[in-house]
Amino acid sequence: MAKAIFLDRDGTIIQGVPYLSSPEEIVLLPHSARAIRLFKEEGFKVIIATNQSGVARGYFTEDRLKEIHQRLLEMLFQEGASIDAIYYCPHLLEGTAPEYSIECQCRKPKTGMLLRAAREHGIALRESFMIGDTPADVLAGKSAGCKTVFVKNFDEEIEMPVEPDLIVRDIWKAAQILCSKEDAQRIVIASRSPEHSEGAAKQSHFEATRLSTRGGSANLFGGLRRSAPRNDLFGAGNNKL
Repeated sequence: MAKAIFLDRDGTIIQGVPYLSSPEEIVLLPHSARAIRLFKEEGFKVIIATNQSGVARGYFTEDRLKEIHQRLLEMLFQEGASIDAIYYCPHLLEGTAPEYSIECQCRKPKTGMLLRAAREHGIALRESFMIGDTPADVLAGKSAGCKTVFVKNFDEEIEMPVEPDLIVRDIWKAAQILCSKEDAQRIVIASRSPEHSEGAAKQSHFEATRLSTRGGSANLFGGLRRSAPRNDLFGAGNNKL
Protein backbone atom coordinates (compact mmCIF):
# COMPACT_ATOMS: atom_id res chain seq x y z
CA MET A 1 0.00 0.00 0.00
CA ALA A 2 1.05 3.59 -0.57
CA LYS A 3 2.13 6.13 2.00
CA ALA A 4 0.72 9.63 1.79
CA ILE A 5 1.15 13.20 2.89
CA PHE A 6 -2.22 14.78 3.60
CA LEU A 7 -2.02 18.56 3.41
CA ASP A 8 -4.40 21.21 4.63
CA ARG A 9 -4.75 24.03 2.09
CA ASP A 10 -5.13 27.49 3.65
CA GLY A 11 -2.25 28.50 5.89
CA THR A 12 -0.30 25.38 4.93
CA ILE A 13 0.18 25.48 1.14
CA ILE A 14 -1.24 28.92 0.38
CA GLN A 15 -1.70 32.12 2.33
CA GLY A 16 -4.72 31.98 4.60
CA VAL A 17 -7.42 34.25 3.15
CA PRO A 18 -10.77 34.00 4.98
CA TYR A 19 -13.23 32.28 2.64
CA LEU A 20 -10.99 32.65 -0.39
CA SER A 21 -13.43 32.93 -3.30
CA SER A 22 -11.36 33.81 -6.37
CA PRO A 23 -8.48 32.10 -8.15
CA GLU A 24 -6.74 35.48 -8.26
CA GLU A 25 -6.50 35.49 -4.47
CA ILE A 26 -4.23 32.44 -4.33
CA VAL A 27 -0.69 33.10 -3.11
CA LEU A 28 1.59 30.10 -2.61
CA LEU A 29 3.46 30.15 0.67
CA PRO A 30 7.26 30.24 0.33
CA HIS A 31 8.78 26.82 -0.45
CA SER A 32 5.42 24.99 -0.42
CA ALA A 33 5.90 23.76 -3.99
CA ARG A 34 9.47 22.80 -3.11
CA ALA A 35 8.20 20.73 -0.19
CA ILE A 36 5.64 18.96 -2.36
CA ARG A 37 8.32 18.12 -4.92
CA LEU A 38 10.46 16.57 -2.20
CA PHE A 39 7.55 14.54 -0.81
CA LYS A 40 6.83 13.18 -4.29
CA GLU A 41 10.47 12.30 -4.90
CA GLU A 42 10.47 10.32 -1.66
CA GLY A 43 7.54 8.21 -2.87
CA PHE A 44 4.65 9.84 -1.01
CA LYS A 45 1.27 10.45 -2.57
CA VAL A 46 0.37 14.08 -1.86
CA ILE A 47 -3.30 14.77 -1.19
CA ILE A 48 -5.02 17.98 -0.13
CA ALA A 49 -7.85 17.68 2.42
CA THR A 50 -9.53 21.01 3.07
CA ASN A 51 -12.64 22.32 4.85
CA GLN A 52 -14.47 24.80 2.62
CA SER A 53 -17.53 25.92 4.54
CA GLY A 54 -17.75 29.01 2.32
CA VAL A 55 -19.89 26.84 0.04
CA ALA A 56 -22.40 26.12 2.82
CA ARG A 57 -22.30 29.78 3.89
CA GLY A 58 -23.22 30.86 0.37
CA TYR A 59 -19.99 32.78 -0.26
CA PHE A 60 -19.09 30.77 -3.37
CA THR A 61 -20.28 27.73 -5.28
CA GLU A 62 -18.70 24.30 -5.72
CA ASP A 63 -18.00 25.17 -9.34
CA ARG A 64 -16.12 28.25 -8.19
CA LEU A 65 -14.20 26.15 -5.69
CA LYS A 66 -13.15 23.79 -8.48
CA GLU A 67 -11.90 26.78 -10.49
CA ILE A 68 -9.83 27.82 -7.48
CA HIS A 69 -8.36 24.35 -7.15
CA GLN A 70 -7.60 24.14 -10.85
CA ARG A 71 -5.68 27.41 -10.56
CA LEU A 72 -3.82 26.06 -7.54
CA LEU A 73 -2.79 22.96 -9.50
CA GLU A 74 -1.57 25.15 -12.37
CA MET A 75 0.49 27.33 -10.01
CA LEU A 76 2.11 24.29 -8.43
CA PHE A 77 2.75 22.77 -11.86
CA GLN A 78 4.57 25.94 -12.90
CA GLU A 79 6.96 25.25 -10.01
CA GLY A 80 7.38 21.58 -10.86
CA ALA A 81 5.04 20.23 -8.17
CA SER A 82 2.02 17.96 -8.55
CA ILE A 83 -0.88 16.85 -6.35
CA ASP A 84 -2.46 13.40 -6.54
CA ALA A 85 -5.95 14.47 -5.42
CA ILE A 86 -7.88 17.23 -3.71
CA TYR A 87 -10.69 16.42 -1.27
CA TYR A 88 -12.87 19.16 0.17
CA CYS A 89 -15.75 19.40 2.59
CA PRO A 90 -18.35 22.00 1.54
CA HIS A 91 -20.58 21.48 4.58
CA LEU A 92 -21.45 23.42 7.71
CA LEU A 93 -24.43 22.61 9.90
CA GLU A 94 -25.01 26.32 10.55
CA GLY A 95 -24.75 27.25 6.87
CA THR A 96 -27.27 29.17 4.77
CA ALA A 97 -27.33 26.89 1.70
CA PRO A 98 -29.77 24.07 2.63
CA GLU A 99 -28.07 21.47 0.43
CA TYR A 100 -24.81 21.87 2.36
CA SER A 101 -26.11 22.71 5.84
CA ILE A 102 -25.87 19.19 7.20
CA GLU A 103 -24.05 17.19 9.85
CA CYS A 104 -21.47 15.44 7.68
CA GLN A 105 -18.68 12.96 8.29
CA CYS A 106 -16.08 14.77 6.21
CA ARG A 107 -15.52 18.14 7.90
CA LYS A 108 -12.27 18.02 9.85
CA PRO A 109 -11.72 17.09 12.67
CA LYS A 110 -13.85 14.21 11.39
CA THR A 111 -12.01 11.69 9.28
CA GLY A 112 -14.23 11.25 6.21
CA MET A 113 -11.90 12.88 3.69
CA LEU A 114 -8.87 10.94 4.86
CA LEU A 115 -10.71 7.61 4.96
CA ARG A 116 -12.14 8.14 1.49
CA ALA A 117 -8.71 9.05 0.11
CA ALA A 118 -7.24 5.92 1.72
CA ARG A 119 -9.88 3.73 0.04
CA GLU A 120 -9.57 5.35 -3.37
CA HIS A 121 -5.78 5.55 -3.46
CA GLY A 122 -4.74 2.42 -1.55
CA ILE A 123 -3.12 4.37 1.28
CA ALA A 124 -1.74 2.89 4.50
CA LEU A 125 -2.86 5.50 7.02
CA ARG A 126 -0.44 4.33 9.72
CA GLU A 127 2.44 5.06 7.35
CA SER A 128 1.06 8.47 6.39
CA PHE A 129 1.17 12.01 7.77
CA MET A 130 -1.46 14.74 8.15
CA ILE A 131 0.05 18.24 8.00
CA GLY A 132 -1.93 21.37 8.84
CA ASP A 133 -2.04 24.59 10.81
CA THR A 134 -5.14 24.02 12.96
CA PRO A 135 -6.05 21.69 15.83
CA ALA A 136 -8.75 20.20 13.59
CA ASP A 137 -6.04 18.97 11.19
CA VAL A 138 -4.12 17.29 14.00
CA LEU A 139 -7.23 15.69 15.49
CA ALA A 140 -8.42 14.41 12.11
CA GLY A 141 -5.03 12.90 11.40
CA LYS A 142 -4.76 11.24 14.79
CA SER A 143 -8.31 9.88 14.60
CA ALA A 144 -7.61 8.38 11.18
CA GLY A 145 -4.45 6.69 12.44
CA CYS A 146 -1.91 8.98 10.77
CA LYS A 147 1.10 10.63 12.31
CA THR A 148 0.59 14.39 12.53
CA VAL A 149 2.53 17.57 11.88
CA PHE A 150 1.34 20.91 13.23
CA VAL A 151 2.42 23.95 11.22
CA LYS A 152 2.73 26.71 13.83
CA ASN A 153 3.17 29.76 11.64
CA PHE A 154 2.09 32.23 14.33
CA ASP A 155 3.36 33.32 17.73
CA GLU A 156 0.19 33.03 19.81
CA GLU A 157 -0.28 30.08 22.13
CA ILE A 158 -3.04 27.67 21.13
CA GLU A 159 -4.77 24.89 23.02
CA MET A 160 -4.40 21.54 21.29
CA PRO A 161 -6.96 18.77 21.87
CA VAL A 162 -4.26 16.18 21.11
CA GLU A 163 -0.50 16.36 20.85
CA PRO A 164 0.97 16.42 17.33
CA ASP A 165 3.96 14.23 16.60
CA LEU A 166 5.91 17.12 15.13
CA ILE A 167 5.76 20.92 15.25
CA VAL A 168 7.31 23.01 12.48
CA ARG A 169 7.05 26.55 11.16
CA ASP A 170 6.24 25.59 7.55
CA ILE A 171 5.83 22.54 5.32
CA TRP A 172 9.33 22.89 3.88
CA LYS A 173 10.75 22.17 7.35
CA ALA A 174 8.31 19.26 7.63
CA ALA A 175 9.53 17.90 4.30
CA GLN A 176 13.17 18.17 5.33
CA ILE A 177 12.48 16.16 8.48
CA LEU A 178 10.05 13.57 7.11
CA CYS A 179 12.23 12.90 4.08
CA SER A 180 15.26 12.33 6.29
CA LYS A 181 15.05 8.63 7.10
CA GLU A 182 16.74 9.05 10.48
CA ASP A 183 14.50 11.87 11.68
CA ALA A 184 11.31 10.33 10.24
CA GLN A 185 12.06 7.01 11.94
CA ARG A 186 12.40 8.76 15.28
CA ILE A 187 8.94 10.26 14.81
CA VAL A 188 7.47 6.86 13.91
CA ILE A 189 9.03 5.20 16.93
CA ALA A 190 7.90 7.99 19.26
CA SER A 191 4.32 7.93 17.96
CA ARG A 192 4.04 4.14 18.44
CA SER A 193 5.76 3.88 21.81
CA PRO A 194 3.53 3.10 24.84
CA GLU A 195 5.81 5.42 26.80
CA HIS A 196 4.74 8.33 24.61
CA SER A 197 3.26 10.11 27.62
CA GLU A 198 2.56 13.83 27.86
CA GLY A 199 6.06 14.46 29.14
CA ALA A 200 7.64 12.30 26.45
CA ALA A 201 5.52 13.99 23.81
CA LYS A 202 6.70 17.44 24.91
CA GLN A 203 10.31 16.29 24.74
CA SER A 204 9.68 14.83 21.29
CA HIS A 205 8.16 18.13 20.15
CA PHE A 206 11.15 20.07 21.49
CA GLU A 207 13.47 17.76 19.61
CA ALA A 208 11.42 17.98 16.42
CA THR A 209 11.36 21.76 16.60
CA ARG A 210 15.13 21.76 17.04
CA LEU A 211 15.50 19.43 14.08
CA SER A 212 13.31 21.69 11.97
CA THR A 213 15.80 24.53 12.29
CA ARG A 214 18.58 22.55 10.65
CA GLY A 215 19.97 23.73 7.38
CA GLY A 216 20.90 21.45 4.55
CA SER A 217 20.02 20.79 0.96
CA ALA A 218 18.30 18.07 -1.00
CA ASN A 219 18.23 16.89 -4.58
CA LEU A 220 14.88 18.40 -5.50
CA PHE A 221 15.00 17.98 -9.25
CA GLY A 222 16.51 14.57 -10.02
CA GLY A 223 13.97 12.26 -11.61
CA LEU A 224 11.25 14.90 -11.61
CA ARG A 225 8.63 14.17 -14.22
CA ARG A 226 6.11 16.83 -15.12
CA SER A 227 2.60 16.21 -16.33
CA ALA A 228 -0.11 18.74 -17.04
CA PRO A 229 -2.46 19.48 -14.10
CA ARG A 230 -5.67 17.50 -14.40
CA ASN A 231 -9.17 18.66 -13.60
CA ASP A 232 -10.32 15.20 -12.45
CA LEU A 233 -8.47 15.31 -9.13
CA PHE A 234 -11.24 16.92 -7.12
CA GLY A 235 -13.46 15.00 -4.73
CA ALA A 236 -16.24 16.53 -2.67
CA GLY A 237 -16.26 15.06 0.78
CA ASN A 238 -20.00 14.37 0.74
CA ASN A 239 -19.68 11.56 -1.81
CA LYS A 240 -18.93 7.86 -1.25
CA LEU A 241 -18.74 8.09 2.53
